Formats: sequence, C-alpha cells, structure tokens
Amino acid sequence: IIVYFGRNAQNTSALCREYDESGIFSYMKNSHFLSIDYPSYGDSKGSLSQEELFKMADAVLHYARHRYPNKKLYIVGYSIGTGMASYAASKSTPDALILLSPYNNGRDLFNSYFPVFYGPLQHLIRYPLTSDRYVGALTCPALVILSNQDTIVSPSLSRRLIECFTTPVKTIQFDTLDHGDIAMSKEVWKTIIRFLHELPE
Repeated sequence: IIVYFGRNAQNTSALCREYDESGIFSYMKNSHFLSIDYPSYGDSKGSLSQEELFKMADAVLHYARHRYPNKKLYIVGYSIGTGMASYAASKSTPDALILLSPYNNGRDLFNSYFPVFYGPLQHLIRYPLTSDRYVGALTCPALVILSNQDTIVSPSLSRRLIECFTTPVKTIQFDTLDHGDIAMSKEVWKTIIRFLHELPE
C-alpha cells in the first residue's frame, strides 16, 4: 500500500482523477493508493496546525496497518507533505520512504522565501516540520527525488535533508521539472515503482 502525503492544499479527489486520466495509476496496478485531504481542505474539516496534521498522519497509518495487515507499507511525501511523511516514517516501520522535493525543516523552508524567521521570530512558524530530526533514526530504504528547476523548494534544502539520514539514500535528480510537475510526472512515478520493485523481499 502506498500512503501518500501531498502538497499544500491538495484535493485528493482531483489528484486521483488526474492520476487516473494521465495513466499514473496504471503503474501502481499491484498496489493500493491511500491519500488524504489535510484539515480544512477538500472534504476534511478541522483547523490546520502541525498537531492536527500529525494526528491525521497517525490515523492514516493506523488505518493502513489494520486495513491491510499483510501488505507492505510504502510512505510517499511530496512538497510540504514530505514533513508529514518523514514524521509518519519515524512513528512506524515502513518498508520504504520516498520523498519528492523535500526540505530539511519548516524554518529553513520559510526563510528561503522571507529570511526573517531567526531567533525569537522562528517561533512564529506554525509548521516547524523538522524532517531533519525525523529521518535521523530511520533504517528503511529511502528514495529522494529532486529537480534543479524547482523554485518552490530549493534543491539545496533537499540536499541538507539527505545529509541527515544515517543510512544510504538513493537520490534521483531531474533537470527539467518545475516544482508543480514533479508529482504529476510519469517518469517520476516510473522511477518510484522501479525503486520499490528492486527492494529485497
């Protein structure tokens, strides 16, 4: 089962329709795909905060483990969702973690847009999402995909995160994909599925 944590303001219904129409789902024909709308987006209610995001991640993991107890668990995160994916991987024992256009933490991400969140001001960041701390203890296989054309999440932040893993990470770099194209790219999903198929049984 692929548990997918998507970009900011993702609408899962629209995402699944796009994956179906584009043929991306055909690459996952032997897997279940589970994704969610973050609180206050799509069909989800509630307020948006890091605490609520993590509660939702915990609930999704619980559902996946109990609904599909004999299936391998693959956690995929894209953009802002890589923070939840890293957290989820740290709280479970997934068979693999895949991060698309990840950042090392929310402070550095927001400072890459407006470099003012230092000292006391860093506490104004609502979503610290410290992926650099979560990935440090992981032992599962990991794949990171980034693009040099990404202007939303700087590739330098992805590389900072890669340095925080204590086990080897497979890294794939694309040179022609904008940020918004990464999770919608057939080549990216072919790369992900190929990585999963090459994992030891």
